[in-house]
Amino acid sequence: MLFRSSECKGEFEAFVKKHGAVRPVILCAHNGKRYDHRILCHHNIQFKGRAIDSLDLFKHASPGRNSYSLKNLYADMFSTSIPAAHNAMPDVYATLRILNAMQIEPGAFTNLAEPWSCIEARVAKS
Repeated sequence: MLFRSSECKGEFEAFVKKHGAVRPVILCAHNGKRYDHRILCHHNIQFKGRAIDSLDLFKHASPGRNSYSLKNLYADMFSTSIPAAHNAMPDVYATLRILNAMQIEPGAFTNLAEPWSCIEARVAKS
């Protein structure tokens, strides 16, 4: 079933509100600066947390690689391709698996994440 963007926006905001009450929420998206962050800003998502592009985390944890594409990182680390790549949930699980394999410390998320207001300002300028 396809959802209208207003339904998805409401679900997203409810999710963030629920989990943000327990601890700060940091959104993480692979290539988020070029794609996901722009989409969320376009839909005027009400979000007071922080966000990070997993590319920044991967470059921080494993500098000097030839490629940081999700496909290439996954293949290099696990000697297989991402099952059903370029679909939302398989890509989420692939990103999570890479983050766990790289043993990225939670502090790296906090240090590299940007306030959502900074992302909104950057997207507005582009």
